[in-house]
Amino acid sequence: MPGLAARLEQQLARLLAGWKHRKGLATLATFDDRALADIGLTRSDLYDALAQRIWNDPTSMLERRRAARRDNRFYAAMGGKRRDRTTRPRLKESHVAR
Repeated sequence: MPGLAARLEQQLARLLAGWKHRKGLATLATFDDRALADIGLTRSDLYDALAQRIWNDPTSMLERRRAARRDNRFYAAMGGKRRDRTTRPRLKESHVAR
């Protein structure tokens, strides 16, 4: 019985946390589209966050989308040129493990 009580308590805590996240999304939903754009989100991002399971925290999904939009705007401003991230600084021969 103690294991069952602990699992029920854990599930209740997840449900309450999900409810808290939904209240945060409801607050964001009161913003107009221009205010959402200022923080890097769209209304469809909020709808997608609401479509997740209630116990999932939508914060990480919203942050990934915001960061992707920011990066896309940056690269578009740079003329679409991305830095080559595959090149690494070369080490001197004395530092290379043999």
